[in-house]
Amino acid sequence: MMTSSPFSEPAPGAQTEVLAFLESGAAFGLKSPPRRIDTHAAVVFLCPDRAWKLKRAVRLPYLDFSTPALRGIALEAELSLNRRTAPTLYRAVHPIRRGKTGRLSIGGTGETIDWLLEMTRFPDGALLDEMAAGGQIDDALLLRLADRVQRFHATEPIVRTGTAADDFRTVVEAALDRLGTLAPGIRYELGGLYQQQQIAFAGLLKVFGAALIAEFALLLILYRRFWLPVIIIGCSLLSTTAVFTALWASGVDLNITALMGMTMIIGIGTEMAIFYVSEFEDLARHMPPAEAARAASRNRLRPITMTTLAAIFTLLPLALAIGQGSGIQQPLAIAIIAGLLLQYPLVLLAMPVLLRLTTERRAT
Repeated sequence: MMTSSPFSEPAPGAQTEVLAFLESGAAFGLKSPPRRIDTHAAVVFLCPDRAWKLKRAVRLPYLDFSTPALRGIALEAELSLNRRTAPTLYRAVHPIRRGKTGRLSIGGTGETIDWLLEMTRFPDGALLDEMAAGGQIDDALLLRLADRVQRFHATEPIVRTGTAADDFRTVVEAALDRLGTLAPGIRYELGGLYQQQQIAFAGLLKVFGAALIAEFALLLILYRRFWLPVIIIGCSLLSTTAVFTALWASGVDLNITALMGMTMIIGIGTEMAIFYVSEFEDLARHMPPAEAARAASRNRLRPITMTTLAAIFTLLPLALAIGQGSGIQQPLAIAIIAGLLLQYPLVLLAMPVLLRLTTERRAT
């Protein structure tokens, strides 16, 4: 049985010869024409045990099948994607060629003028919507289907590029590139929540930079020396690098709340550093720099330790996502805890060395 296509082609007769060849049934070794099903982008020919798909020579805003090469690429992509879930259904992609005598054949030799996707035909009525209409779906079938979907997703690789928004963008862009769905000259933009998140990221980066500038200026006014603010800000910035390691180790995405935690680390870390530097400055007035550095570490060890532990234990339930809604603030808690864990040894071990070197250089 044949049905006429309700869809026009980009140019008169673009696939007339190929369609006539496939409709005759001789292409598939049949004595009668196969059943034909038309969609907006493909033509499917149903044989007793096979189904053959021909991409239509159309160009739409979201796909371009206007040339045989593009149709072949699309069919290969379809075969690759669908074999993951239906390996016995999707069989192969075959060229339609014109031989030296002008006759068409599937495979064979000669000039390739189009492409076909070979599939195993399943029985009529086996589609889920048809089975549901006939009351043939039971709990056992739904459970098997759910288990199959779960196993498929469990075996798929996890793509991480830094943030959930970036992961989404990467998957979408890769799918578009792989399928070749965009015609030349067509571009796309990702908007909605993704666009809002990118704007928020840019705003937080500006806040991060403004916080650094404000703290540096305040420290310059407080200590009236250039290298002291540089050392303090440098240690605070170095402590923020622990945030990326902690998020990666815990499998949590870098998001807006994590960036907020990084901004807070700058302030908390600077406060810890000021505890130590102020003590060092007082002691260095009446003792050598090396001795002042050691004494300042001893004197400030307890308050800095208590401050650090109090903050860590307070944030620990959020970092472990304990309690309803805690997962929302988990990246922030992980960021602050990671920054504190690195800032602690930086203030008590690295900063004394740097302060002693700068103080001795100024004395000479």
